[in-house]
Amino acid sequence: MKKYPILLIMAFIILGSCNDDTESIDVTSSVSDVASFSSHENFEAITNKIPSMSKEELDEWEQSMSFLSYRSILDKAYIELEAIDTEESKTSFLKKYQDVLTLQDDALTPLISIPLYQAIVNREGIYETNGYLNKVVGDFIVSAKKSEYQTLKSIKSIDINNNTKRLEKEGLIISRYAGASVTPKIQANERVLVACSTEMVAGYYYNRSGCGDDRKVDLSAKSYVAVSTSAYGNWYQPRVKIQVLPTKRLGTWCTWVSYNTPTQARNIAYSIMAFEVENGFPVRKLLYFYPPDFTSYYDYPVGSPVMNFIFDPIPFSSFYGEATSQGVGDNWAILECQ
Repeated sequence: MKKYPILLIMAFIILGSCNDDTESIDVTSSVSDVASFSSHENFEAITNKIPSMSKEELDEWEQSMSFLSYRSILDKAYIELEAIDTEESKTSFLKKYQDVLTLQDDALTPLISIPLYQAIVNREGIYETNGYLNKVVGDFIVSAKKSEYQTLKSIKSIDINNNTKRLEKEGLIISRYAGASVTPKIQANERVLVACSTEMVAGYYYNRSGCGDDRKVDLSAKSYVAVSTSAYGNWYQPRVKIQVLPTKRLGTWCTWVSYNTPTQARNIAYSIMAFEVENGFPVRKLLYFYPPDFTSYYDYPVGSPVMNFIFDPIPFSSFYGEATSQGVGDNWAILECQ
Protein backbone atom coordinates (compact mmCIF):
# COMPACT_ATOMS: atom_id res chain seq x y z
CA MET A 1 0.00 0.00 0.00
CA LYS A 2 1.28 3.43 -0.91
CA LYS A 3 2.15 5.66 2.08
CA TYR A 4 1.67 9.45 2.26
CA PRO A 5 3.62 11.72 4.58
CA ILE A 6 1.59 12.59 7.68
CA LEU A 7 1.96 16.34 7.09
CA LEU A 8 0.48 16.05 3.59
CA ILE A 9 -2.51 14.12 4.93
CA MET A 10 -3.09 16.79 7.59
CA ALA A 11 -2.88 19.49 4.92
CA PHE A 12 -5.62 17.76 2.91
CA ILE A 13 -7.82 17.53 6.03
CA ILE A 14 -7.34 21.21 6.89
CA LEU A 15 -7.97 22.31 3.32
CA GLY A 16 -11.13 20.21 3.15
CA SER A 17 -12.43 21.63 6.42
CA CYS A 18 -11.76 25.19 5.22
CA ASN A 19 -13.77 24.57 2.06
CA ASP A 20 -16.63 23.18 4.14
CA ASP A 21 -16.57 26.27 6.40
CA THR A 22 -16.60 28.60 3.39
CA GLU A 23 -19.66 26.90 1.96
CA SER A 24 -21.49 26.98 5.31
CA ILE A 25 -20.99 30.71 5.80
CA ASP A 26 -21.70 31.78 2.22
CA VAL A 27 -24.07 34.68 2.95
CA THR A 28 -25.30 35.09 -0.60
CA SER A 29 -26.60 31.52 -0.68
CA SER A 30 -28.96 32.39 2.19
CA VAL A 31 -30.60 35.14 0.14
CA SER A 32 -33.81 33.59 -1.16
CA ASP A 33 -37.43 34.49 -1.82
CA VAL A 34 -36.38 37.86 -3.28
CA ALA A 35 -37.48 39.48 -6.54
CA SER A 36 -34.33 40.02 -8.60
CA PHE A 37 -33.92 42.64 -11.34
CA SER A 38 -30.91 42.10 -13.60
CA SER A 39 -30.35 45.76 -14.55
CA HIS A 40 -31.71 49.25 -14.04
CA GLU A 41 -33.45 48.99 -17.40
CA ASN A 42 -35.11 45.74 -16.31
CA PHE A 43 -36.18 47.32 -13.00
CA GLU A 44 -37.54 50.40 -14.77
CA ALA A 45 -39.51 48.38 -17.34
CA ILE A 46 -41.17 46.15 -14.75
CA THR A 47 -41.96 48.88 -12.21
CA ASN A 48 -43.57 50.94 -14.98
CA LYS A 49 -45.71 47.93 -15.94
CA ILE A 50 -46.79 46.77 -12.47
CA PRO A 51 -49.34 49.58 -11.76
CA SER A 52 -51.43 48.50 -14.78
CA MET A 53 -51.34 44.77 -13.97
CA SER A 54 -54.36 42.92 -12.60
CA LYS A 55 -54.17 40.79 -9.46
CA GLU A 56 -54.03 37.65 -11.62
CA GLU A 57 -51.20 39.10 -13.71
CA LEU A 58 -49.30 40.09 -10.56
CA ASP A 59 -49.74 36.57 -9.17
CA GLU A 60 -48.33 35.07 -12.39
CA TRP A 61 -45.39 37.49 -12.46
CA GLU A 62 -44.64 36.76 -8.81
CA GLN A 63 -44.59 33.02 -9.46
CA SER A 64 -42.26 33.53 -12.43
CA MET A 65 -39.88 35.44 -10.11
CA SER A 66 -40.00 32.61 -7.52
CA PHE A 67 -40.75 34.75 -4.49
CA LEU A 68 -43.64 35.55 -2.15
CA SER A 69 -44.41 39.26 -2.12
CA TYR A 70 -45.48 41.56 0.69
CA ARG A 71 -48.62 42.13 -1.43
CA SER A 72 -49.59 38.46 -1.29
CA ILE A 73 -49.01 38.26 2.46
CA LEU A 74 -51.09 41.41 2.95
CA ASP A 75 -53.94 39.87 0.91
CA LYS A 76 -53.80 36.76 3.10
CA ALA A 77 -53.90 38.91 6.24
CA TYR A 78 -57.01 40.77 5.07
CA ILE A 79 -58.79 37.46 4.41
CA GLU A 80 -57.95 36.22 7.92
CA LEU A 81 -59.06 39.55 9.34
CA GLU A 82 -62.66 38.88 8.37
CA ALA A 83 -62.78 35.85 10.69
CA ILE A 84 -61.69 37.68 13.85
CA ASP A 85 -64.47 37.63 16.44
CA THR A 86 -62.76 37.55 19.83
CA GLU A 87 -60.17 39.57 21.74
CA GLU A 88 -57.88 36.52 21.76
CA SER A 89 -58.03 36.11 17.96
CA LYS A 90 -57.39 39.84 17.55
CA THR A 91 -54.26 39.65 19.74
CA SER A 92 -53.05 36.56 17.89
CA PHE A 93 -53.63 38.22 14.51
CA LEU A 94 -51.74 41.40 15.44
CA LYS A 95 -48.80 39.35 16.71
CA LYS A 96 -48.74 37.16 13.58
CA TYR A 97 -48.68 40.17 11.22
CA GLN A 98 -46.82 42.71 13.36
CA ASP A 99 -44.19 43.08 10.62
CA VAL A 100 -46.87 43.66 7.96
CA LEU A 101 -49.68 45.70 9.55
CA THR A 102 -49.84 48.30 12.29
CA LEU A 103 -52.78 49.49 14.38
CA GLN A 104 -52.63 53.27 14.58
CA ASP A 105 -55.39 55.75 15.40
CA ASP A 106 -58.06 53.01 15.17
CA ALA A 107 -56.91 52.11 11.65
CA LEU A 108 -55.14 48.93 10.57
CA THR A 109 -52.66 49.98 7.89
CA PRO A 110 -49.76 48.32 6.00
CA LEU A 111 -46.26 49.22 7.15
CA ILE A 112 -45.38 49.55 3.45
CA SER A 113 -48.13 51.71 1.95
CA ILE A 114 -47.08 52.05 -1.72
CA PRO A 115 -48.59 49.29 -3.91
CA LEU A 116 -45.57 49.25 -6.23
CA TYR A 117 -43.20 48.42 -3.40
CA GLN A 118 -45.73 45.98 -1.92
CA ALA A 119 -45.53 44.09 -5.22
CA ILE A 120 -41.72 43.86 -5.52
CA VAL A 121 -40.52 43.31 -1.93
CA ASN A 122 -40.81 40.16 0.18
CA ARG A 123 -42.05 40.04 3.75
CA GLU A 124 -38.72 41.40 4.98
CA GLY A 125 -39.13 44.40 2.65
CA ILE A 126 -36.19 43.32 0.43
CA TYR A 127 -35.71 43.29 -3.34
CA GLU A 128 -32.58 42.87 -5.47
CA THR A 129 -31.24 45.08 -8.26
CA ASN A 130 -28.05 44.40 -10.22
CA GLY A 131 -26.69 42.08 -7.52
CA TYR A 132 -27.37 44.56 -4.69
CA LEU A 133 -30.03 44.20 -2.00
CA ASN A 134 -32.44 46.99 -1.09
CA LYS A 135 -34.63 47.00 2.02
CA VAL A 136 -37.64 49.22 2.69
CA VAL A 137 -37.40 50.42 6.31
CA GLY A 138 -40.02 52.99 7.26
CA ASP A 139 -39.56 56.00 4.94
CA PHE A 140 -36.07 54.84 3.92
CA ILE A 141 -34.42 52.32 1.64
CA VAL A 142 -31.18 50.75 2.84
CA SER A 143 -29.01 49.24 0.09
CA ALA A 144 -25.99 46.98 0.35
CA LYS A 145 -23.97 44.25 -1.34
CA LYS A 146 -25.32 40.73 -1.04
CA SER A 147 -22.55 39.91 1.42
CA GLU A 148 -24.22 42.34 3.87
CA TYR A 149 -27.51 40.41 3.83
CA GLN A 150 -27.44 39.51 7.52
CA THR A 151 -26.72 43.13 8.48
CA LEU A 152 -29.50 44.33 6.21
CA LYS A 153 -31.91 41.75 7.58
CA SER A 154 -31.28 42.90 11.16
CA ILE A 155 -32.20 46.56 10.51
CA LYS A 156 -35.71 47.21 11.81
CA SER A 157 -35.78 51.02 11.91
CA ILE A 158 -33.85 54.07 10.77
CA ASP A 159 -33.17 57.01 13.06
CA ILE A 160 -31.98 59.80 10.78
CA ASN A 161 -30.25 61.50 13.73
CA ASN A 162 -28.48 58.48 15.21
CA ASN A 163 -27.77 55.27 13.33
CA THR A 164 -27.44 56.45 9.71
CA LYS A 165 -23.78 57.48 9.96
CA ARG A 166 -22.83 54.17 11.56
CA LEU A 167 -24.64 52.19 8.87
CA GLU A 168 -23.05 54.25 6.10
CA LYS A 169 -19.60 53.58 7.59
CA GLU A 170 -20.43 49.87 7.31
CA GLY A 171 -20.89 50.33 3.56
CA LEU A 172 -24.67 50.66 3.47
CA ILE A 173 -26.43 53.29 1.36
CA ILE A 174 -29.41 55.05 2.95
CA SER A 175 -31.91 57.09 0.96
CA ARG A 176 -35.30 58.53 1.87
CA TYR A 177 -37.90 57.27 -0.59
CA ALA A 178 -41.03 58.65 1.12
CA GLY A 179 -42.08 61.09 3.80
CA ALA A 180 -40.16 64.35 4.37
CA SER A 181 -43.24 66.63 4.31
CA VAL A 182 -46.69 65.21 5.02
CA THR A 183 -50.06 66.94 5.31
CA PRO A 184 -52.26 65.37 8.03
CA LYS A 185 -55.27 63.34 6.88
CA ILE A 186 -58.47 65.35 6.63
CA GLN A 187 -61.97 63.89 6.83
CA ALA A 188 -64.58 66.13 5.24
CA ASN A 189 -67.84 66.10 3.36
CA GLU A 190 -66.85 68.82 0.97
CA ARG A 191 -63.95 70.25 -0.96
CA VAL A 192 -60.67 70.30 0.98
CA LEU A 193 -57.89 72.80 0.31
CA VAL A 194 -54.52 72.02 1.92
CA ALA A 195 -50.90 73.11 1.62
CA CYS A 196 -49.02 71.04 -0.96
CA SER A 197 -46.59 68.45 0.40
CA THR A 198 -45.18 65.04 -0.50
CA GLU A 199 -48.21 63.22 0.90
CA MET A 200 -51.80 64.42 1.18
CA VAL A 201 -55.03 62.64 2.06
CA ALA A 202 -58.67 63.72 2.11
CA GLY A 203 -61.63 61.47 2.85
CA TYR A 204 -65.38 61.16 2.99
CA TYR A 205 -66.79 59.45 6.11
CA TYR A 206 -70.21 57.79 5.91
CA ASN A 207 -71.46 57.12 9.47
CA ARG A 208 -74.10 54.41 9.28
CA SER A 209 -74.12 52.91 12.75
CA GLY A 210 -71.47 54.52 14.91
CA CYS A 211 -69.11 51.61 14.48
CA GLY A 212 -69.98 48.24 12.94
CA ASP A 213 -71.18 49.29 9.50
CA ASP A 214 -69.39 52.60 8.90
CA ARG A 215 -67.76 53.26 5.53
CA LYS A 216 -65.07 55.70 4.40
CA VAL A 217 -63.18 56.53 1.23
CA ASP A 218 -59.79 58.26 1.12
CA LEU A 219 -58.08 59.92 -1.82
CA SER A 220 -54.34 60.00 -1.25
CA ALA A 221 -51.58 61.60 -3.33
CA LYS A 222 -47.98 60.67 -2.58
CA SER A 223 -44.65 61.62 -4.12
CA TYR A 224 -41.89 59.05 -3.62
CA VAL A 225 -38.66 57.67 -5.12
CA ALA A 226 -38.00 54.30 -6.78
CA VAL A 227 -34.45 53.12 -5.97
CA SER A 228 -32.24 50.84 -8.08
CA THR A 229 -28.67 50.17 -6.90
CA SER A 230 -25.67 48.49 -8.50
CA ALA A 231 -21.87 48.37 -8.42
CA TYR A 232 -21.82 50.89 -11.27
CA GLY A 233 -24.03 53.52 -9.66
CA ASN A 234 -27.41 54.11 -8.07
CA TRP A 235 -30.54 55.32 -9.86
CA TYR A 236 -33.27 57.40 -8.26
CA GLN A 237 -36.58 57.83 -10.11
CA PRO A 238 -39.21 60.26 -8.74
CA ARG A 239 -42.73 58.81 -8.94
CA VAL A 240 -46.28 59.77 -7.98
CA LYS A 241 -48.84 57.42 -6.47
CA ILE A 242 -52.53 58.42 -6.35
CA GLN A 243 -54.85 55.94 -4.67
CA VAL A 244 -58.52 55.50 -3.83
CA LEU A 245 -58.68 53.57 -0.55
CA PRO A 246 -62.07 52.34 0.72
CA THR A 247 -62.21 51.28 4.37
CA LYS A 248 -64.86 49.93 6.72
CA ARG A 249 -65.13 49.45 10.46
CA LEU A 250 -65.04 45.96 11.86
CA GLY A 251 -67.77 45.66 14.47
CA THR A 252 -65.71 43.24 16.56
CA TRP A 253 -63.08 45.84 17.52
CA CYS A 254 -64.31 48.99 15.79
CA THR A 255 -61.17 49.34 13.68
CA TRP A 256 -60.88 50.76 10.15
CA VAL A 257 -59.65 48.18 7.62
CA SER A 258 -59.32 48.08 3.83
CA TYR A 259 -61.93 46.09 1.89
CA ASN A 260 -62.91 45.35 -1.72
CA THR A 261 -65.64 47.50 -3.23
CA PRO A 262 -66.01 49.43 -6.51
CA THR A 263 -64.12 52.76 -6.48
CA GLN A 264 -63.52 55.62 -8.89
CA ALA A 265 -61.21 58.62 -9.22
CA ARG A 266 -61.85 61.49 -11.65
CA ASN A 267 -60.69 64.96 -12.67
CA ILE A 268 -57.12 64.34 -11.47
CA ALA A 269 -54.57 67.03 -12.30
CA TYR A 270 -51.25 67.81 -10.66
CA SER A 271 -47.94 69.57 -11.16
CA ILE A 272 -44.58 68.76 -9.61
CA MET A 273 -40.93 69.67 -9.99
CA ALA A 274 -38.86 66.93 -11.60
CA PHE A 275 -35.58 66.22 -13.36
CA GLU A 276 -35.21 66.34 -17.15
CA VAL A 277 -31.89 65.51 -18.81
CA GLU A 278 -30.55 68.28 -21.04
CA ASN A 279 -27.11 68.03 -22.66
CA GLY A 280 -26.30 65.12 -20.39
CA PHE A 281 -27.14 66.94 -17.15
CA PRO A 282 -30.30 66.76 -14.96
CA VAL A 283 -32.26 70.01 -14.89
CA ARG A 284 -35.21 70.72 -12.59
CA LYS A 285 -38.45 71.58 -14.37
CA LEU A 286 -42.09 72.02 -13.39
CA LEU A 287 -44.11 69.30 -15.11
CA TYR A 288 -47.90 69.04 -15.49
CA PHE A 289 -49.92 65.80 -15.54
CA TYR A 290 -53.56 65.02 -16.34
CA PRO A 291 -54.14 61.28 -15.73
CA PRO A 292 -57.24 59.57 -17.14
CA ASP A 293 -59.98 58.53 -14.71
CA PHE A 294 -59.15 55.28 -12.90
CA THR A 295 -60.75 52.84 -10.48
CA SER A 296 -58.13 51.95 -7.86
CA TYR A 297 -54.72 53.55 -8.07
CA TYR A 298 -52.39 55.37 -10.43
CA ASP A 299 -48.59 55.24 -10.26
CA TYR A 300 -46.36 57.02 -12.75
CA PRO A 301 -42.71 58.14 -13.08
CA VAL A 302 -42.07 61.87 -12.94
CA GLY A 303 -39.36 63.15 -15.27
CA SER A 304 -36.09 61.27 -15.74
CA PRO A 305 -34.17 59.02 -13.32
CA VAL A 306 -31.05 60.55 -11.76
CA MET A 307 -27.82 58.65 -11.12
CA ASN A 308 -25.77 58.91 -7.91
CA PHE A 309 -27.68 61.90 -6.57
CA ILE A 310 -29.72 61.18 -3.44
CA PHE A 311 -32.67 63.52 -2.87
CA ASP A 312 -35.81 63.57 -0.74
CA PRO A 313 -39.26 63.03 -2.30
CA ILE A 314 -40.37 66.18 -4.13
CA PRO A 315 -43.53 67.99 -2.88
CA PHE A 316 -46.43 68.57 -5.25
CA SER A 317 -46.71 72.10 -6.63
CA SER A 318 -50.45 71.72 -7.22
CA PHE A 319 -53.06 68.97 -7.05
CA TYR A 320 -56.77 68.43 -7.62
CA GLY A 321 -58.76 65.20 -7.57
CA GLU A 322 -62.06 63.57 -6.65
CA ALA A 323 -62.76 60.00 -5.46
CA THR A 324 -65.65 57.85 -4.31
CA SER A 325 -66.57 54.26 -3.45
CA GLN A 326 -69.76 52.25 -3.49
CA GLY A 327 -69.70 52.22 0.30
CA VAL A 328 -70.24 55.99 0.61
CA GLY A 329 -72.97 56.24 -2.04
CA ASP A 330 -72.87 59.23 -4.38
CA ASN A 331 -70.54 61.22 -2.13
CA TRP A 332 -67.02 62.24 -3.15
CA ALA A 333 -63.78 62.99 -1.31
CA ILE A 334 -62.20 66.05 -2.94
CA LEU A 335 -58.56 66.96 -2.46
CA GLU A 336 -56.90 70.16 -3.63
CA CYS A 337 -53.58 71.77 -2.85
CA GLN A 338 -51.80 74.85 -4.12
